[in-house]
Amino acid sequence: MERDPDVRAGGYAVDFRGEAFDVLERHVRHLGMSGAGSTTANHLGLDHRVVPQASPGRAVLLFSANDSARMMVSLSFATDSALVDRLDRARQGELVRDEFTGAGWEVPHLFGEMETGVGTSQALVGADTLARCLVEARTSGLGHAAAVAH
Repeated sequence: MERDPDVRAGGYAVDFRGEAFDVLERHVRHLGMSGAGSTTANHLGLDHRVVPQASPGRAVLLFSANDSARMMVSLSFATDSALVDRLDRARQGELVRDEFTGAGWEVPHLFGEMETGVGTSQALVGADTLARCLVEARTSGLGHAAAVAH
């Protein structure tokens, strides 16, 4: 029986969340990388530029776009499992710090700047994507299961 999802913030949509994650777990193929992202003050003065720094198993990408006062920070690192996404925020932060210990370059400064808001941008993008997929599935008559299937 098809039913409308009960989508709310704060983890209250347990039935929908269980259905969505069950579908995802059966269809996700982990690509061997995990990441964290945030925005921070653009202390490098980047203006529509990307500055990458990579080493085996990890990468830092700094870039700015429309707001030259802000800089986007992307930290990626090799992992064996996509389950990093299921860890609580504090444990995810510890894992990212552990992976980038000794990285040098701008990384120590970035960690100091990123203490607030890590993951917020990614969560908003994910919520927007889910909402768009749910609307598209509903208007096409496919239902919410189709929205999370791709």
